[in-house]
Amino acid sequence: MSESPDPEPARIHRPRVVWLLAVGLTLAATALVLSQTRSFGMLGFDSWPLVLSSRIQDLGDLVGTFSEELADGLYGGDYYRPLLNVSFALDHSLWGLDPLGYQLTNALLYGATGLALFALVRRACGGAGGGALAALLFFLLHDAQFEVLPVPARRPELLCALFGCLALWSQLAARHLEARWPVVPALWMLGAALSKEVGYALPAVAVLAVALYGPARSAGERGRAALRVALVHGAVIGALLLTRVAVLGGLGGPSAAQRASELGLPGRIGRLLTNVFAPQNFGAWRLELQLLAGALVFGLALVALSSRGAPEAGVDRARAPRRALALAGLWIAVVATLHGMSRMVEQWYVFLPVVGVAFGVGAGVELLRSAWQRGTRWRVPVAVTGLLLAAFSFFQIRYSPLLHGYNEWTRATRVADEFLEELAARIEAAPAGQPVDAPPLPRWLPARVDGPALRGTAILDVYSVQAWAELHFPERELLVLAKPPASPPGSGVTIVRILRARRF
Repeated sequence: MSESPDPEPARIHRPRVVWLLAVGLTLAATALVLSQTRSFGMLGFDSWPLVLSSRIQDLGDLVGTFSEELADGLYGGDYYRPLLNVSFALDHSLWGLDPLGYQLTNALLYGATGLALFALVRRACGGAGGGALAALLFFLLHDAQFEVLPVPARRPELLCALFGCLALWSQLAARHLEARWPVVPALWMLGAALSKEVGYALPAVAVLAVALYGPARSAGERGRAALRVALVHGAVIGALLLTRVAVLGGLGGPSAAQRASELGLPGRIGRLLTNVFAPQNFGAWRLELQLLAGALVFGLALVALSSRGAPEAGVDRARAPRRALALAGLWIAVVATLHGMSRMVEQWYVFLPVVGVAFGVGAGVELLRSAWQRGTRWRVPVAVTGLLLAAFSFFQIRYSPLLHGYNEWTRATRVADEFLEELAARIEAAPAGQPVDAPPLPRWLPARVDGPALRGTAILDVYSVQAWAELHFPERELLVLAKPPASPPGSGVTIVRILRARRF
């Protein structure tokens, strides 16, 4: 009598197939991104200052990487992001001043963040691969990517997202859910906080993960486990916060004057969430898209509540998507609130909330699949919610930079290169101590209003040119100013006068 085929190998190899598919999609997307960004320059106001301040040329520079404020205080405020400094120091050691290396690093971090998100959603949804792939594709294709990837100085978004996803993925591992004092997830979360200030608040998502996924049965046991995790994360983040205060002489961040000049906190949070759920390319349809997002959230909540009566058998797999939705919602809330505390809502601030939205999309796919399999009673609301989710995802990724051509960064690179080449020629031709008048400074590229466009195309600022000049003319004493100084500097110092700045 012949034996029946053993179904076990198929079950074992299926996760490998899902992972191979995820890696393949990520590599393809990363290659497409790099094919576009490889020709871009060192764009953004802060990229040249970060290169200048992050170089490690001696032991003092190495110590300064962890003991000095970001970019030596050239920002409009005080920040402490040593992991960003480390990444720029590594880029400089490998590539010098070649922008290609910095663009390559951003592209690789983009791919790594996508895979970390895929692994997180898969674990949070009980090992299901469909929702994780949906989250990965949503993240890879979202149009917010090109507000961040072409600008090396916007790397904190990538680093914070990468380490935040890795921290939650690690926290949801069985050994860490059962551990009394899980230190490894807290160390991953430390990486997020060392990259961007949002990372100081993301431990709240890890605490909720333990409260939802922990093996304890009673609410009291789950609460005590979550409290222990909060203490571990609090100790690690608290130590970093004390270091930050010692380095900056306070909490740092944007100046009080800058904060007072902008919208209030609720207004900034509302503007950010508007940009998240109604992409900037659909300005005339924003209300309709916000209504679509609201209807989708309502539909997912309705389906999630309907699953509360799921049978006890396989309870983790049945309840996991609801728990994952809760984690995604808290991620979005935490990130939006922390960004709202900044001086203004920049376009690239959409990136970290989009990671949470992608997380929610993956959890929503698994929730709908699970509800559909339970029977015919809920298939109509599940089908309607599925259509809403498909429509929402379509409008979010319709103008993905991988599918739609944007020329803003190409134009920004061209005008920046022309400006710097002309300025370099004028500096080389001028004797030491003789003032140099710069060409008109290309500061910002205004976005078109009649179609898909990028909004955050910053090119150069006065302090960007100062850093560029120090890097390219180390033998000259150059002082770049937007107006003549009140008193002349010492002999031998060449004043580079930026007489006019304009948008291109």
